[in-house]
Parts: sequence; C-alpha cells; structure tokens
Amino acid sequence: MSDVPIKWQKPVRERMLAMRKTKGLSKQLGLLKGLKLKDLAPEAPSISNFITGEVMGHSSDRLADKFGVTRQESDEFALRSHHNAAKAHADGLYDDEVLTYSGSRTETGVRGES
Repeated sequence: MSDVPIKWQKPVRERMLAMRKTKGLSKQLGLLKGLKLKDLAPEAPSISNFITGEVMGHSSDRLADKFGVTRQESDEFALRSHHNAAKAHADGLYDDEVLTYSGSRTETGVRGES
C-alpha cells in the first residue's frame, strides 16, 4: 500500500472524463458548475481491492479453499518463509539488494525468530 489508489467522488470523476472531450477553457471550467465542496474530497482509501472490492483476507480464504490449502499448511509455509529469509540475510545473500537506511541494513518485515 505504498502507492494507495486515490478515488475521487463520482461527480468529480464524471467531470474529469468529460473534460477530455471538452474544447476551450471556458467550457472546461463550466464543468465545475454544480460541484459541491464535499465532492472535491477524495474517498478514503480502504483495505479492499480498488477494482473488485474484495479484501485480502477474503481473497486468501477463497483461493485457499479453491486450491485445498489448509490453515496449518499456510502457517507452516509462512514460518518457513520467514526462517529462509532470515537465513538468507544472515548468509549475506541479500547484501547487494538491501540498502542502508538511517544507519541500519535490517529488514523489519522478516521474523526469523518466530
């Protein structure tokens, strides 16, 4: 979610689309007529997929069911992934890929101690 898709209110989206086809500044400015101040506020981002509206948890549950992956298998895979990532970092396999930030080269998402 480092680049959250910002979604504008429907009246603004409609006018943005119409503006592409409108010739002349005065006609383009005319498209702003009738907009309310609340229309100019972007919709708050959600944790759901911008296109489908599905949240990640529902998506993972649906796919796990479809492919017959149990919760235990999923947890074991995640644990193994964290252990492998921690070992790869410790063995220097990522030395050319991890940049120093604020004096640290530690990747904070890896949970090798799990």
